[in-house]
Amino acid sequence: MSGGLTKVRRSTAQVAVCAHENKIYAFGGCYGHPFVLLNTCEVYDTTTNTWERLPDMAEVRSAPAACQVDGKIYVCGGHDNHTYLTSCEVLDTRTRTWSRAATMQTLRGAHSSVAYDGRVFACGGKSAAVELLTERTG
Repeated sequence: MSGGLTKVRRSTAQVAVCAHENKIYAFGGCYGHPFVLLNTCEVYDTTTNTWERLPDMAEVRSAPAACQVDGKIYVCGGHDNHTYLTSCEVLDTRTRTWSRAATMQTLRGAHSSVAYDGRVFACGGKSAAVELLTERTG
């Protein structure tokens, strides 16, 4: 990539990002003052140096967490301007469609998630506990 990166449409804070194959996905976040919360999904293609808007998530999410298992990106928790969330949404990167995942047991925002051994874990945010979000895939 010579000549720098292409910018996203607007500067956002508290966005979750996740890489899969040659793409970087950006989910939710907020912008402006007072904050406007987002349910957006954008993808940056590292081979073409371009951004593309994908279908929106069902819920606005500021400070969610995101990670990828088997081509599916789990976007969980965050804040909806009223409360921290337990809900999770899943983007199938192949079909570019969203579905719901099981909810977390703990309200979480500004937390982290990680994929390990085919499973998704969440930790931090409103709780110090580590939580298993999915069972082993494959």
